This record gives sequence, structure tokens and C-alpha cells, in this order.
Amino acid sequence: MSPPLQAIQNDKEAARWFALAAKQGLAEAQYQYGLVLLQGRGVVQDYKAAFGWIEKPAQRGYAKAQYSLGELYRYGTGTVIDKARAYLWFNLAAAQGVDAAAKARDSLVWQLKPEQIAAMQEEARRMSHAANPGAPARAPASPPTAP
Repeated sequence: MSPPLQAIQNDKEAARWFALAAKQGLAEAQYQYGLVLLQGRGVVQDYKAAFGWIEKPAQRGYAKAQYSLGELYRYGTGTVIDKARAYLWFNLAAAQGVDAAAKARDSLVWQLKPEQIAAMQEEARRMSHAANPGAPARAPASPPTAP
């Protein structure tokens, strides 16, 4: 059974408005447009474009986008699988209170080498400090490394 015509029109209309707002640089709109592309709701599904739109607000410190970007890296959706980069983005989102990101980050610890974790923690510190120049240069919380 296909969805009613009204729902299709609403999805297309929502996608159009998200796209317009995203192109104006609004973080929430960029994130939502990325999700629309990821899900293929009202637009042709496009993982690579979704990745690009979700990455923009993530780089600017938008926590929901950081968590989603971690998921995209973890599963290789719209990009290559990169568990270390997934760890990085989960760590940044977790530092902003996204509980699911903390759990996802912690689940990756055992799949990474200690030097990968250290490198991603250092990058997270740099990115976090760049986004908040007045904040102390301290790393986001991280799980213990594997014994």
C-alpha cells in the first residue's frame, strides 16, 4: 500500500524548505536536510549528499549532527567505514550531553588501537577548543582504554 498523496506532497514540501534553509547556513536545517536525503523522504535518497549536509553542522559543534556523523562513519554510509572518526564524532557529541553518543563511543573502544584513541581524543580537544576558544583546553570525557 503506497502512502497517501498528501503525505508525499508534505515530504516534498518539507524537503524543499529544509534545502532552502540549509543553503542559508542554518545548522538545524542542514542537519534535517541531511536526514531527509539519508531517508529519501520527499527526495531521491542520496547517502553521499546526506553525509555532506550532516557534516556541515557537525563541524560547527551541533551535537545531534555530530552523533549522526559518527553513525555514518561507523557504518560507512555516504563515506568509507572509519571507526576512529566515528569515535571522534561520538566523543564530541557525548561531551555535549548526548547519552547515545557516549554509549556508541564506548562500544568502539575495543575495536580501536590505543594510539587511534589517543589521536582522536587529541583531535576532539582541538576541535572542541576551536569551537569554544574561552573554554579550558580539556578533552571531552572518554572511556578507559582496553587493558
